[in-house]
Amino acid sequence: MTTLYEQWRAMPTSEAHGLYVILDRLYEPNPVAHWCEQEWVTQMHPLYYQTPMESVLNASPWLCQVAIEKWADVEQWIDEQQEPTWGWLYICEQSWQQQLTHWQSHLRIVIDGELRAVRLQDPRVLSVWLSVKEPALWQGLLSPVTALQLPDRAPDRRPDQLASVSASLPWVLPAALSDAWHHSPFGIKVAASNFEVALWEQDAPLSESLYLQGGDIESQLSVWLRALIDEGQSMALFPKSMQLEWN
Repeated sequence: MTTLYEQWRAMPTSEAHGLYVILDRLYEPNPVAHWCEQEWVTQMHPLYYQTPMESVLNASPWLCQVAIEKWADVEQWIDEQQEPTWGWLYICEQSWQQQLTHWQSHLRIVIDGELRAVRLQDPRVLSVWLSVKEPALWQGLLSPVTALQLPDRAPDRRPDQLASVSASLPWVLPAALSDAWHHSPFGIKVAASNFEVALWEQDAPLSESLYLQGGDIESQLSVWLRALIDEGQSMALFPKSMQLEWN
């Protein structure tokens, strides 16, 4: 399988392209601290810093420029990770400041008509969206990216001759990508987890009773959500009140 690094080396104008990574600070062990200690980056920045997301700065994704001369060590570290959720790599020819501005302006996007935070650092989210082959993803959220590679996947490259576009902010997630997310196993898991939190907050005695009767509530919710989707119902249209109707 061709790696992103091999694609970077093969580019005729590779001098104009940098190799970057978006790391998940909450991955264990902390990759941000490790990459910094090993001097695998030439510059790095927490994307939540000085943004509306700064209140949860500890959970911020980190944008880092890879030190190319340390690539062999970086590649070995990637191969050693047991969970493919540490972040993802990409090639870009924009300046560092242009990238910072772009990613920070896309920390919250419109999904199903609501402004929501998006976990840029989580490759499981991008994996779902990339599977749709929607050009608008590359023209919007991924507009600075020439090519990218998620853990345990072959690189994905910007479609030929597909230019970036100056979209208005906040960026709106295309309906096809939202639909793919709601139907994906990981999307259902996230929805079930969110529903469980709401359930405990709204009615703790009921939640405890349901747990005692059926075990793990998230698993019960996942089964229920999957059944609704199989019936053709849209997750995007679920009212919040349905969080208490599933049982």
